[in-house]
Amino acid sequence: MSLTATEQDILKVVAELKRATVFQINRQTGLSLGYIEYLCHYLVRGSYLKSIGQDRYSLAPAGKKILVSLGYGIGLDSGLIKEIASQVAKEVAKEIKIKGGVRISPEEEKERKKIQIKTDYTLPAEDKSIGLESNIERIGAKIEKE
Repeated sequence: MSLTATEQDILKVVAELKRATVFQINRQTGLSLGYIEYLCHYLVRGSYLKSIGQDRYSLAPAGKKILVSLGYGIGLDSGLIKEIASQVAKEVAKEIKIKGGVRISPEEEKERKKIQIKTDYTLPAEDKSIGLESNIERIGAKIEKE
């Protein structure tokens, strides 16, 4: 699910404040309270925000991943980034198991990536005159001199 710029702005405000109320988000963004409530509920359903009380929200791991992918690092520490990386690694491992992925050694990977270009290739030269027929019989064998 991709997020709109407004939804991303809400995530950024929550990231800066660690825990944000609808009123704090309103002061930062200028959006109406009803619209902020609607978007926050939407982001909670999408697992980007966590509801931590009445109209109070914090970032969920998916929201942190989105902000990191956008290059937004304010309020995100290295421990948090490691936690996100760990979760991503687990999800990738699940996908590999589900889809029956095969582990490839680094040597095999290098062999697969080698591109071989044939440089000694020459086009076969065909004699185009073989298919040509003479029309001397039809026009006669007269030769004109200049």
